[in-house]
Amino acid sequence: MSAMKTSGGRSVRASAARKRSTETNTVTGRRASSAQTVYPVLRYSDVRAAVEWHERVFELERMFVADTFAMMRLGDAVIMLSSSPAEDLHLNSPRVLGGSTAALHVRVANVDAHHKRTAAAGAEIVRPLENTEHGSRDYNARDIEGHIWAFSTYGP
Repeated sequence: MSAMKTSGGRSVRASAARKRSTETNTVTGRRASSAQTVYPVLRYSDVRAAVEWHERVFELERMFVADTFAMMRLGDAVIMLSSSPAEDLHLNSPRVLGGSTAALHVRVANVDAHHKRTAAAGAEIVRPLENTEHGSRDYNARDIEGHIWAFSTYGP
């Protein structure tokens, strides 16, 4: 798919990317990230409890927290947490559904140290720390509502 050209010869997509990098997030008041274009939204029954757990166990950084919505940062990535009524977003947590159909893959600098901290903090490790056939080292953990998180040395 090719980008449309503006009268100045720049692509519309390139102009939009430059505009995004200077926009301010109306919720956090911070400059919006121009690198990230997909923002996962995870469903939790209690957003505030989920924020506390993710800070303590997975070491995510709190950006914004309200009763039914939160944003957290891990490295350069932002995720959103929601506890809005299921009929509003058509989402349920894995706990409600009895399983998860997706996972978050997170590259970390020192996966061995991350695994040690995560296990010590009480997360359920669902796949042990191991070297994979494609050359990375990783493990999977389940969070308080059943979302699967893969922590790895690999990043595309």
